[in-house]
Amino acid sequence: MRTTRMMLEQAGCDVSELSTTNVGDIPNLTEKLYRRLTGKRYLIVLDEIWHVNGWYGDLCSEQPKGDDASFGDCISHALPKDSGGRIIVTSRRERVAREMVGEENLMPIDTLLDREIGWSVFSEAVREDGRVDVNNSTLLKMEEIISKNCAGLPFVARTLATIIPEQIQKEEEEQEA
Repeated sequence: MRTTRMMLEQAGCDVSELSTTNVGDIPNLTEKLYRRLTGKRYLIVLDEIWHVNGWYGDLCSEQPKGDDASFGDCISHALPKDSGGRIIVTSRRERVAREMVGEENLMPIDTLLDREIGWSVFSEAVREDGRVDVNNSTLLKMEEIISKNCAGLPFVARTLATIIPEQIQKEEEEQEA
């Protein structure tokens, strides 16, 4: 419900009158979103999906057709397939992505950085933060451990670059006192 409401809001709909709790309203919301997106180009990004449920499953399925067809309770029914709209799904779990978009639409991307690049991202973030010099002896001793623990993930490198200098700064202040 919340995701569909956010999509409707981003599509320019007034969602103030829509229920936030009545799960039975999902077909009404999918129909409203479908009508709002029909004839328009759209890009929807579902980032870091870890689990598939009936609502997210099979994004490529078509809207039920026929005079008596009603809107279903899955997101694929809210997405017109013939208007140039696109949906991007990111997931670290290939099975989840496959269930959502189908084998033929998978585009695996190796996003892991090598250790050198991981250290580069870390040290650049430390420079930006400015609390600790990149050439700090404690940081330099930790370079291999930091590079290894970043596991090639830039977000982890940037997060560590926030946490570690703060800890080093606290420790140095305690030693001076």
